[in-house]
Amino acid sequence: MSHGERLVMLGCGILAVALLMCTAVITGGMLLAGTGGSALFDSLADGRSSVREPVRFDSAPQTGTAGAPAAARPLTGDSAADIDAARAERAAAASPLGALPLPAPARGEAGDLTTLFEQVNPGVVSIEVPQMINGIVVGGGQGSGFLIDDRHVVTNNHVVTNKREVDIVFDSGLRRTGEVVGTDVFSDLAVVRIDNLPSGVRPLPLLQDFDVLRVGEPVVAIGNPFGHANTMTSGIISALGRTIPDGATRFAIPQTIQTDAAINPGNSGGPLLNARGQVIGVNAQIQTQGTAANAGVGFAIPASIVAKVVPELIRSGAYRWPYLGVQGGALNSEITIARGLDLDMQGAYIGEVLLDGPSRGRLQGTTGSSQNSLQGGPVSPDGDIVIAIDGEPVFSFDDLLTYVSLETKPGDTIEMTVLRGDERIAVPVTLGERSLDEPIRR
Repeated sequence: MSHGERLVMLGCGILAVALLMCTAVITGGMLLAGTGGSALFDSLADGRSSVREPVRFDSAPQTGTAGAPAAARPLTGDSAADIDAARAERAAAASPLGALPLPAPARGEAGDLTTLFEQVNPGVVSIEVPQMINGIVVGGGQGSGFLIDDRHVVTNNHVVTNKREVDIVFDSGLRRTGEVVGTDVFSDLAVVRIDNLPSGVRPLPLLQDFDVLRVGEPVVAIGNPFGHANTMTSGIISALGRTIPDGATRFAIPQTIQTDAAINPGNSGGPLLNARGQVIGVNAQIQTQGTAANAGVGFAIPASIVAKVVPELIRSGAYRWPYLGVQGGALNSEITIARGLDLDMQGAYIGEVLLDGPSRGRLQGTTGSSQNSLQGGPVSPDGDIVIAIDGEPVFSFDDLLTYVSLETKPGDTIEMTVLRGDERIAVPVTLGERSLDEPIRR
């Protein structure tokens, strides 16, 4: 990645910036102060925030014959009835909610985006996180979210970090206070509970099967970019199976979806949807080059991870992730040549086995004082090459990360097929559990 490129987490007053490294599972990050799209702040570019004076809209008061303001008067019964009827008519003018998912469009077509928006927008919310000083609201962050059932909103962990309550704004403008009931830093997901949903809203369906997604498939993002609520943008799935940092620890989020649909600060936590109105991902990060604005490279946490993590967040408030305790990367040509392997050989190269991890004494990383070629140093290619886990082929370090993260749980024993020297061996490893107490590796 070039010097100017970075990953930016969107929303809630913080832009989390992380440099992608070749070590897919152990990737660091740093925080950059910003506004997260709050309408009360200025200056995203330099990371500084300032509170603006509220805009006032003044008009001359209505006066009577002597120049004094006219006295207030009660509405007549007819006037009140007319206003109530007009309000009810406007409320009823919203498009009726049909069944989701919508019918699949013809192959190669994006579908009716107007109908798509009308049907899914009632399931999308804006999230406001007030900043209080001495009991007075002086600003805050903003993000997005969506209803996953009749009580719970899914959003990003970095949108609601360290908050117990947030303000939820629905597409109609109605507001509710939501309670944060579960967060998970490793997947950057959070759940907010609302006990009294307004009428006319709906949960959105998840498309949990990651394998049915295809690059080039049309998608839309709906959210609250820069505080502009209920904004829809469209694009395609640009790539599948990316690995991105979680923004807070040395671990990474696997199997993410890359899209060119415009997402910006404030879109965090909002849904990425297919043409049928199914949520395929939760918008979380953008990759930029010298600016915090959208550059056409956005990333969404896949619905396959949402489907695993969110039910546990609702049930217990937390999710337990398995832990292998290794660092590594792709098997490159330097290693294959140095070890006399076929140039077409693929696998996950183990560069380091962490001393306090469950793989210690089981797997073997690069030995000696020389850095391995994954870090740009001299080649010392004696680390294990993982080519299968529990019989499932492994072609990259991303494959290893995805399998351990999504197919196992803490305490499981997996069997890793490893190429060590010229020998293929089976190595059992009993997985541990990720911990926030472990040091962040930059």
